[in-house]
Amino acid sequence: LPTQAKPDPVMLLSGNVYDELTKMPLKAEILFKEQKQQKEVGVALSDSRNGAFKLALTPDKTYILWAKAKNYFSSIDTIFLNASNASTPLKLYLRPLKVGDSVALKQVNFIKGAAFFLEESYAELDRMVQMMQESSSMMILLEGHTDISGSKQANKKLSENRVFAVKRYLVERGKEADRIRLKAYGETRPLTYSRDEASKKRNRRVVFRVLQL
Repeated sequence: LPTQAKPDPVMLLSGNVYDELTKMPLKAEILFKEQKQQKEVGVALSDSRNGAFKLALTPDKTYILWAKAKNYFSSIDTIFLNASNASTPLKLYLRPLKVGDSVALKQVNFIKGAAFFLEESYAELDRMVQMMQESSSMMILLEGHTDISGSKQANKKLSENRVFAVKRYLVERGKEADRIRLKAYGETRPLTYSRDEASKKRNRRVVFRVLQL
């Protein structure tokens, strides 16, 4: 065959999905896409008996994988697939959600001093969209926090703008506005009082709290 007519080579990537707390196998939906693509390129289901799944993927590319199930916080992984790691099964753990749980959206990050998302934020935001779609009665509280630099008033406003940006993203993708409440704490609830850059990054966060399932 001419080079342009040859099919792309594929590798088989296998894995298992588990409940993070019980470590029991879990039936879940696995969505995957190339990192540079906007939409998922495929979907697979894990076996409820052992949590196993298999994906046929083109090697030497970076993929984003989601594992999702109703009333679980989705797992998200980024993997560069090549011959050295394709033979190692993935283990994906989904955290069960219950009312009152809070989860930091660690990959949702913003331009410094602003409420504009950095590029790495979108996979996490899309995971929130998927989770709220899976659990159509879920209601959440988005809590905004900043670091302890700058003025209290400016930090309060910044945290307001950032949680509003997250809500707007979810609403623009079909999630009902009345399912999403907001609370801006500014700098009043730091995880650490240290002022090095790593500590500042820990304090700058958006957290979602489950109000209803």
